[in-house]
Amino acid sequence: MSVCSDCGVIVSIKPVKVEIQGSGVAAVADGALPGNKLRKEVRAGTHYDITVRLDNGVETTVSQDQEPELAVGAAVRIVDGAVIGK
Repeated sequence: MSVCSDCGVIVSIKPVKVEIQGSGVAAVADGALPGNKLRKEVRAGTHYDITVRLDNGVETTVSQDQEPELAVGAAVRIVDGAVIGK
């Protein structure tokens, strides 16, 4: 029996908060801000680092923008850089 190289079990899910800074240039170009003032816009977002222990014993971490619907201990497969249930 061969080992599935992209199959494993979720060992941790860690939400990671990130800040995305915009230059505010679009707001100036649209006339939203007078004169030469540039406003820095900061948007917060979260991505999720999902650590999977593969069937071959190697641990790998996949980052994704959507909160996973699976929990720690779930059997999964990594397909095209995304974690999906088996």
